[in-house]
Amino acid sequence: HRVRGLLVGAALLIVVNTIRLAVYVREDEIEILALVGAEPFDFEPGTALIYNNSGFFLLGLIIEKVSGQSYSDYLEQNVFPKAAMDDSSYCSNSVVLKNRAHGYQASQRGLQRAPYLNHLWPYAAGSLCSTVGDLIAWNRALHGGEVLPEEAYRLLVTPEPLEDGTTLRYAKGITQHVGPGGPMIGHGGGINGFLSESRYYTEEDAIVVVLVNTTGPANPAGIANAIGRHLFGDAADPVAGSYPGDLADLVGEFTGAARGRTMTARVAVDGEGRLTVATQARGGAQPVEFLEGTTFFRGTTRYTFDMEGNAPTRLRLDHVGGHYVLEARE
Repeated sequence: HRVRGLLVGAALLIVVNTIRLAVYVREDEIEILALVGAEPFDFEPGTALIYNNSGFFLLGLIIEKVSGQSYSDYLEQNVFPKAAMDDSSYCSNSVVLKNRAHGYQASQRGLQRAPYLNHLWPYAAGSLCSTVGDLIAWNRALHGGEVLPEEAYRLLVTPEPLEDGTTLRYAKGITQHVGPGGPMIGHGGGINGFLSESRYYTEEDAIVVVLVNTTGPANPAGIANAIGRHLFGDAADPVAGSYPGDLADLVGEFTGAARGRTMTARVAVDGEGRLTVATQARGGAQPVEFLEGTTFFRGTTRYTFDMEGNAPTRLRLDHVGGHYVLEARE
């Protein structure tokens, strides 16, 4: 259960602390655990979900402790061979690899080479180098029962509810939800100069993998969406309805922990009588549509108000990869 907690977002550390952890990783694991233990929780475990790299960092240390091997050696001997991932490895800045792609980032002067990255820093949270072919092979092996026993596989891909029964769409480091193209299991990723998107379409038994060697302006999730729609059509969007209550009751400001920051959401009713939500991540106010109960949606994001009488006490923001609980401000 403790390992599960790392994966489902016990919020042990904010993301930036991954860099701090890397300073200690080869010196003294006890110092790392002490550093983690000294940090306060962003929320009580089981009450929200915030993706954090630090959880994966700690899982890498657990693998090393249990196996008696380095994380990279364990992957080379126990993971890559099972999926026939012959072109995958723990990333290195010194090893010469044939046809290796360089990473870029967008700037006002166009694309530039991405800054140097010491791969001790991302560690188990993102220092794997691979190819589209190998990631297709990985998906085939994982979802085909060649990597995990059935019970472990179901535990991996099945989201568990929060302690209050709230359903999630994020499982153990992987999402399971309905998106462009239909029901899917997958995840995206990003690191200096590179972005990725990997999806397994469960009803079609099909895999879409997009790797981009730039952090902008190309968007692998958008590319994967277009491929999914082209191949399998667009999953039916939720049917928008009419909110039976007074939208004015929902107006207010809500704040709480999000990934690496405190998030503030401002809820208002615009001149056209639509409910809108504005957050730092989304920019200006965006209209949302009524789904059911006190839940509204925009795309795949869900906004649910917890109510006491006619007054909202908190706003739950579920964007598939996270479930933030924002408290109403007076």
